[in-house]
Amino acid sequence: MKKLFLWLYAWFSHSFFSLLPVVAAIAGGVVLTHLIPRYGLILTLVWVVIMGAVYVKYFKWY
Repeated sequence: MKKLFLWLYAWFSHSFFSLLPVVAAIAGGVVLTHLIPRYGLILTLVWVVIMGAVYVKYFKWY
């Protein structure tokens, strides 16, 4: 059973790891829009650009 859980963990981490920046960008956009509704769109766009830059710089996907 332990081996099955280790395999499932490895499979999920390899399959869905590339979705982390997307989830972080959406969650950050929701939080920023909730906290500062007047500038929510601008801050969300800035947040998405920052998340994209961090993803390209620190996560080697090639």
